[in-house]
Amino acid sequence: MRSQIFAGLALGVVALVAGAPMESRASDEQVSLTSVEIVRQDGNGNDNWDTITNVGLNLNTPSGSVRCDAESFPDPSIPSNVNACADPAYSFQITGRPGYGLYTFVISHKVSDSVTLTGSTQIGCNGPIPILCDQDHGGSATLTAA
Repeated sequence: MRSQIFAGLALGVVALVAGAPMESRASDEQVSLTSVEIVRQDGNGNDNWDTITNVGLNLNTPSGSVRCDAESFPDPSIPSNVNACADPAYSFQITGRPGYGLYTFVISHKVSDSVTLTGSTQIGCNGPIPILCDQDHGGSATLTAA
């Protein structure tokens, strides 16, 4: 009798777990940033071109290319605001400047209300003139669930 009760309880628990909705973990996503252009100015006259005024980039995702542009930056410019891309599920933020022509970007992809994939990459850039910094290297990131 006792074994029948335990067997019934065990089957009930298995049925409950099997019927419960499970949130699937989003797969990692590979993205790359291309055609990055950073427009900046020498905000404090010390020739370090530290004030960002505009950023444009192409974000290459598994489902296609997404354009990202931003024209509003705080002072100081880094960390920047979180900027939405043309596909609002994607966004970017500049979180660091570890060198004169080197910027750290964080890319996010909101997959659902409860899942956001995030990753970072460093973009190197150079003139032709200090005000315009064009991408010259870097740009791949693996986005993972937080």
